[in-house]
Amino acid sequence: MQKKVPGNQRMVSDMIRVGIIGFGIMGRRHLSAYERAGQQVVAIADVNWRFSADLAPDQSVAMYSDYELMLAEQELDAVSVCTPPAMHADAAIAAATAGVAVLCEKPLAEDARKARELADIVAATGVPFMVGFFHRFHEPLMKLRDLLRENALGKPVVMRSRFSVDSDREVREWVSDVAISGGGAMVNSAVHSLDIFRYLTGSDANVSGSAVSKSLPGAVVEDTALVLLCGNEGDLGIVEAYGSAPFRTFELWMQGPEGEAIVTWDPPGLRLRRRPSTTWEALPISAVDPFERIDRGISYFCSIVAAGRQPEEATATDGVRALELVESAYRVATAFRAPKVVDGQC
Repeated sequence: MQKKVPGNQRMVSDMIRVGIIGFGIMGRRHLSAYERAGQQVVAIADVNWRFSADLAPDQSVAMYSDYELMLAEQELDAVSVCTPPAMHADAAIAAATAGVAVLCEKPLAEDARKARELADIVAATGVPFMVGFFHRFHEPLMKLRDLLRENALGKPVVMRSRFSVDSDREVREWVSDVAISGGGAMVNSAVHSLDIFRYLTGSDANVSGSAVSKSLPGAVVEDTALVLLCGNEGDLGIVEAYGSAPFRTFELWMQGPEGEAIVTWDPPGLRLRRRPSTTWEALPISAVDPFERIDRGISYFCSIVAAGRQPEEATATDGVRALELVESAYRVATAFRAPKVVDGQC
């Protein structure tokens, strides 16, 4: 059955024609996920198109160095925007105004002001728009949210989320360029935990404390970021993001009055222990790879494009709010580091 996408005069079936803007690490992951979802990637745009052409799956995929030309020449139903952050908003706006559904990687833009501008423009077009907050599709987190909705732990009291990245595996040079990335560990890693807090608790939050530091010699952006969140329901969130850790580790712990839960990524896992028992219970998880979350997220995006509707998860509003929390955390961290004058002495 064919369905009409709001803001787009063409009709699409459950099989959609996809373009990818930016063909670095994430662009290639999106490509693989679309292929596993049975969708057709027909075009790829990247400024390094000659290099990208060597990585393209086959000769049937059209290669471009200019995404605007790709949007003009190709009959696309959707695009994934996988460029570095400073290019996200312009590419997403160009696609949306062309009537093409958009899946935009996080963060939505290099700052919250640009993200709000993007969200307003996209809303006016009516095209389906989703943010690449793929951790919302991590199976253990999805199961934990269901359990929280069933009051399995009682009202959540505190969440602690740690995202540690092994610096030896970080090969994206633009990450250390503030003009392109918008910052370091805070905007690249902590942003995930800020969104996860809102996802799990179902409420908003405010930043009540934060700190950043640079541990590597010659570091330009922060490689360590700590944030304390206060949820609207009185629950607390402790966010840790490390960009120069000795090992790659993603882990989340949540506690309520009736029990606690631990979520792991590699391998995917969910453990609970609840009163009156003191024994940990491992819940069955079908996912075996932490990146299966991307497959789930891409499949979900394809389903909303085919249905011509907006997502219920990872919305433009979620993307904007996450960046607003990031900027709030940066402001608090800057104030914390500022010299304090007492009796005329610093």
